[in-house]
Amino acid sequence: MVFHKKYAKMKMLHNLSLTIATFSGAFIYQFFGPTIPVWVSIFCLIISGNILFLLPDVPESRRIVAQDKSKWQDILDISKYAMKHSEIKWLMLFPALYGTLTLVLMWGLQSVMVAKNLPIFVFSIIMGLHAFARTFWSGISGKVLEKINLSGIIKLESLVIVISCLGACLSQYVGTIETYICLILMILGSSSVVLANMSTSVLINHRIKSDERATILSVNSMIGRVFWAISMIALKPLFDTIGVGQTFMVSTLLLIPILICAMHLYKMKLATMKKV
Repeated sequence: MVFHKKYAKMKMLHNLSLTIATFSGAFIYQFFGPTIPVWVSIFCLIISGNILFLLPDVPESRRIVAQDKSKWQDILDISKYAMKHSEIKWLMLFPALYGTLTLVLMWGLQSVMVAKNLPIFVFSIIMGLHAFARTFWSGISGKVLEKINLSGIIKLESLVIVISCLGACLSQYVGTIETYICLILMILGSSSVVLANMSTSVLINHRIKSDERATILSVNSMIGRVFWAISMIALKPLFDTIGVGQTFMVSTLLLIPILICAMHLYKMKLATMKKV
């Protein structure tokens, strides 16, 4: 669990920084105009750029490749191994599909607010709450995985995403107060992808060799990005042509493959640690 604790701490600090920046940006924009946030962002970028040069070198683990095999063939073989692995393939597919639906919910936050004519500055507060929720999921991920294991997380995530999708579908047909409640449910669901990503990454990490880790985790990230890219391409015409509420209803069809993957992972009863 050492890897998970360090990984969770890193993610929690990252999301905490986003929370502070989002809330600060909202109030700076509201009271000082759009120019000051730009200069503050430039100042932060200069500091982060200088810190980048101070980062220590991390020893890398090199994979010994057979002399008759090219580097690209070796990467392809590892990728095929990951996709055919009885456990790893589901640990990759679940967060990819889950993340796609949560991305729809996150980008839908602004669409809901525009459609309901909510104040512009409230959007920064909503995104700040989203970053805070990601910080929360990151902070508890280690303890949650240790206490209830992946099977418990699967049940929790399935419940959260279904409730979040229900809130998204209802957001266009309720009053202002109820809309804010729906937005909170959407925030809770869209931010929960952090728990799914971190838990599955830890389980993948304990099922691969150190010299294969970079390649397999890259394949995992690639799969997620491909699904995200497809959803982003589809969202624009969907929102523009059929409307916000109908787009959410169509997007909930993703619950079918998500729950199928969840069922497979739940049945496996995967342990946190596994020797390779």
